[in-house]
Amino acid sequence: GPIAVMLHDHTLGRQYVQGMNIGLEQYKSGNTNALDVVYDNMCNYGQLLQSHIAKENNVLFKMADKAFSENDQEYLLSEFEKIEANETYGANIPNFLKAIDNLKMLYKR
Repeated sequence: GPIAVMLHDHTLGRQYVQGMNIGLEQYKSGNTNALDVVYDNMCNYGQLLQSHIAKENNVLFKMADKAFSENDQEYLLSEFEKIEANETYGANIPNFLKAIDNLKMLYKR
């Protein structure tokens, strides 16, 4: 069912992240060809994320909308807003962009 598919995506995602990590470790050890491994895993991970998000939006969330009452929906929304406002767990876009820039400088060819 849909949940099994989503969980499988999570397993694949962890494998791609592990592949990126292995490639980066190999690169740091002097294997410049390892950047190809990093790149391939990054591309696969990006494609997986796009597909996964589409499944969430078009299948999973629609199922949840039918299953949850209006009160459940309102409660979830308020809880999501609390998380988003939290400095540690919220969506801190400037910090994310800074982290990406730092990674770019570390692994620049």
